[in-house]
Amino acid sequence: MRIREPEVSFEDFVHARAGALLRTALLLAGQNRADAEDLLQLALERAYRHAAGLPVGGAGAVYPRDLGQRVR
Repeated sequence: MRIREPEVSFEDFVHARAGALLRTALLLAGQNRADAEDLLQLALERAYRHAAGLPVGGAGAVYPRDLGQRVR
C-alpha cells in the first residue's frame, strides 16, 4: 500500500516554492529577470491547469520547473 503525500492548494504551493522557481527561471533565461518572470508565469499557468492535488514536495515541486524548461 502506498502512502499519499498531503495535498496543498496551488496558491500555498506557489508561495512556498516561488523563490526557488524564480531562481531556476533566472538560470534558464540567462539571468534576465523580465524573461525569467515571463517564463515562470507561463510555467505556473500551465501547472495550474494540472494542479489538482499537487503534493507538498516531490513531483509537485518538479512539475513547474520541468515545464519552464519545455516552455523555454
